[in-house]
Amino acid sequence: MTSSAPRSQSVVNAGGFGPSPEDDPFNLALELQNLQALAANYRRAGARHLVVAGVIEARSAISRYQAALDSTGILLVRLVVDPSVARDRLRDRHADDEPSLRWHLDRANELAEILDAAGLDDLVLDSSHEPPTSLAAEVRAAADW
Repeated sequence: MTSSAPRSQSVVNAGGFGPSPEDDPFNLALELQNLQALAANYRRAGARHLVVAGVIEARSAISRYQAALDSTGILLVRLVVDPSVARDRLRDRHADDEPSLRWHLDRANELAEILDAAGLDDLVLDSSHEPPTSLAAEVRAAADW
């Protein structure tokens, strides 16, 4: 998570698995299968902590992640961002793909509403103007690593 962090952790971006079946539009089932294999491999390699970047929209998914990660607990950290900063970041990231930009701009608003209503967060951090190293330090402190 930071350059001074111990090497007993691994970081995984859980999104982007596809193609998605109609009844699982964000492909959670495949994501969890992949995370299960990755978690086991990282543990065998010595990782004691696994940081997974992804989205949990419903309380019912938490136990599925715990099972896939073979974990008794998960610290759910939500990164929030000022809407204007989010739009700027998305425009930069999807500058060459207008349809993807439109989808992500719409999804950002929709997802913010879903996550606000779900209230699953153990920790909420505003990433609008904080450097990643500061955010990582706050996560490590909250996780007691």
